[in-house]
This record gives sequence, C-alpha cells and structure tokens, in this order.
Amino acid sequence: SENPQPQLEGEEDRDADCTEPQAAVVEAGECPSKASPAEAANASHASHVALMSLSLASGSRKARCAMVALLGAALVLISAGIFATSFEFEIGGIFTEFLFEGEVRKQYSLMSLAQSVTEEAGFSAGLFVLEIIFLLLVIIVPLTLLVFLSVLWLAPMPLRYQEVLLRICYVLDNWSSLDVAVLVLVIATFQFGTMTNHLVERGHFAAPCRMIKDVTQSECMQIALTPHAPAVMTVFAGVAIIVVPKLALSSCAASIFKKAQVARHQEAFACKGQAD
Repeated sequence: SENPQPQLEGEEDRDADCTEPQAAVVEAGECPSKASPAEAANASHASHVALMSLSLASGSRKARCAMVALLGAALVLISAGIFATSFEFEIGGIFTEFLFEGEVRKQYSLMSLAQSVTEEAGFSAGLFVLEIIFLLLVIIVPLTLLVFLSVLWLAPMPLRYQEVLLRICYVLDNWSSLDVAVLVLVIATFQFGTMTNHLVERGHFAAPCRMIKDVTQSECMQIALTPHAPAVMTVFAGVAIIVVPKLALSSCAASIFKKAQVARHQEAFACKGQAD
C-alpha cells in the first residue's frame, strides 16, 4: 500500500480557517444557497431601482406622464385661482352715505382678501394672527403641498427619504384649507343678499329702514358679493386641491411599496452573494 503524503505543518490550520466561516454560515441558517449569475444581475438592478424616482419606479410611462401633467396643471390652476381677482364686494343704500360717504365697491382675490384684513381695519394683534393663519392654510400650505408632491414624484432619492417626505405630504394635505375658503366664498355669493334682506326687514334695522324707504323710496342697505369670470378658476382650484393630492399620494405610496419590495429582494441577493 502507498504511504499517505505527509502534511506540512500549518496546512491543516489553513484548511480549518477556510471551512470555518462557511460552517458558521450554515449553522446560523443564513444564506445557505449561492447566488446565480441571473440573481446577481437582479441584485444589481435592485440596487439601481432603490435610488430611482417614484415616477420611474411606478413602471408605467403613461401613468408617469399623466401624474406630471396633473401636478403641473394643478399648480398653475391653483396659483391662478389664488391671485386672480375673482369677486367684488359691494355695499350700497342710504346708510352707506352716512357710514362710508358713498357706495363701497372693492374687488378681491384670495390673496388681496387676506391682506385687507389688517390694511383696512388697522393693526391689531388678533387680526394680524388671523391674517397669518389665513395666508398659511389657504395659500402657503396648498402650494407647498403641490411642490413637495412634485419633488417626491420626480426627484431620485433613497427610499427612507421618500417615506419621510410622503408623511409630510399627508400632513400638509390634512391642513390645506383652500377648498374650505372657496366653499365659503361660493356660499357667500348666494347668501349675502338673503342675509342683508333678513337684517333690513326682520332685524334691529327693520323699523328705521322701513321709515327710510317710505320717505326716500330707496333701500337703506344693500350688500352683495358678485363673482367675476376669474372666479371659475378659483372654484376649479378648490376642486383641484381636493382631487390631485389624493391621486398623487396614492400613486407615490404604491411606488414606495414597490421599492420596499425591491429593497427586501436586494438584501436577500446580497446575502447570497456573501455566501458565494
């Protein structure tokens, strides 16, 4: 029989060093299988997708383009609806001759309406706070929401940053009050006349107003809120701030979910690569 080849000193230790890490991996139950070339390619693709923008991660070119167009159109429409002169406030009648030295007619946009709170009544801490709250919730928050949604949809960034920005957009969407302001203006347009008639005919001014009307054949007070043509943009802006952010948030959340799944697969592939 042949004699076994003598083993040099230290060779056995090297073999043990090479086999111990593999044994430790198997005993721990981590990555027992090896990654194939196809899996390695998928892992590389997953790493690329992890830094993609949500528009690319959505997987649909039509949906990607449609969301970009929707966000852009909403931003333009809401900006126009906020700054366009959309309604006129008018106070007439005999009382205005004594109170304001003539009829009062003023045109407003949502922006100028907020600024007029302190300009016409003079500075007051309470009115100043009211103006700031109106500007913040009706103008700044809706525009900021649309800008953040555009960044979230288009800008490439890590998944954790997209998740944080998505939560911020949810908060901004909850506090946006442009739709409430538009609804109040629509109601006031139809109800200011009714309120004035009730005040003149049934309120505390009923008796003197009837006497003035009998003598002068004129109304003692008339209040009207008249919409102009740009008010259509303001109404559509109120509708857009309700619909567009909801669609964008839903699409962004779905894309983030896809990216999270890819990230989990990426971790599994990376583990298999270490075992290899």
